[in-house]
Amino acid sequence: MRPDDPPPEELSYAEAVRRHPAVVIGIAVLAILAGVLWLALRSPGYEAGAEILVAPVPAEEEAFVGIDVVHESGDATRTVQTAVSLLHSPAAAAGAATALGPPWTSRKVERTVRVEPQGESSVVVVTARAGSGAGAVHVANAYATAALSARDREVSRQIRARIAALDQRIGVTSPGNPAAVDLATRRDTLSAAGDGDPSLSLAQRAVPPASRTGAPAVLVLALIAAIGIVIGVATAVALEELGRRGHLRVGRSRAGETATPWRLPRPATARAGGAPAETGDDAWLLEALRRAISEAGPDLSEEAFDDWRRTQPAEENGATRSLPTASAIARRFGGWSRARARATGSGVARR
Repeated sequence: MRPDDPPPEELSYAEAVRRHPAVVIGIAVLAILAGVLWLALRSPGYEAGAEILVAPVPAEEEAFVGIDVVHESGDATRTVQTAVSLLHSPAAAAGAATALGPPWTSRKVERTVRVEPQGESSVVVVTARAGSGAGAVHVANAYATAALSARDREVSRQIRARIAALDQRIGVTSPGNPAAVDLATRRDTLSAAGDGDPSLSLAQRAVPPASRTGAPAVLVLALIAAIGIVIGVATAVALEELGRRGHLRVGRSRAGETATPWRLPRPATARAGGAPAETGDDAWLLEALRRAISEAGPDLSEEAFDDWRRTQPAEENGATRSLPTASAIARRFGGWSRARARATGSGVARR
């Protein structure tokens, strides 16, 4: 390539979009339509949460050893996680489904409800999602009540069994014996717990949510449109790059004819009529113009030439090289019209 030849054009996003606007717009429109369809089919979502307070039993309280209450572990996070695992149970889901009635089932309740810690506090939140605010409140409260009832039944059963065992041991122990006093203290502690789990209690019932969950529809569509535009631009750039490499042919070549690298024509001695011959690069450029005019028509514009030029393979082996742009040819011959007229009026032969 000569030093004064123009360098190859750099591929830019703006140029790719300008040449493939339909691709960018089409993909963006398809993305927006898909977003609208998704929003139309998506059921509205409302969430409400009931709060359960975790009050772990001290680790040194021997009366509750072996009973499934929440015990202090020295790690607040671990303690609340234990409460979550006790509350999130099949018994709680079954109880909530019974309270809610048909068509609610245990599996449907489990899919609708989340049981999770509230930050780093000693509170567990039972969150339900439904198609209405009132429905979410109803489900959350039903699950929280059912979960606490299930825990109360299980812990009460264990406490009664433990009290019965302590009564037997107290009956065979001398009243003045220190062991008898310790047994009696444990029994009194268990009796004071009542019929329920002393480590879990309802702190606050669920209240109706102020608005539905999720991002506003306008924001969702804007985000989807932006993603569609990005994908469209990337596709346009890929198409443009493929076209530059000669892998994309969009009807620029003649039917049944394969484009070949542009070789430098052999210098001619004279043109028809005795006019001076075009030699070297001038002949090469005029030959390219004639080929483009023969395929695209006599009114070949600079933009049409550049489009045609991109379909021509380029080599750099000394005998062939890339065609310059239309603007470079126009500068060489004093204007595009003059270059086109000179190409159609000259008789430089092909090699």
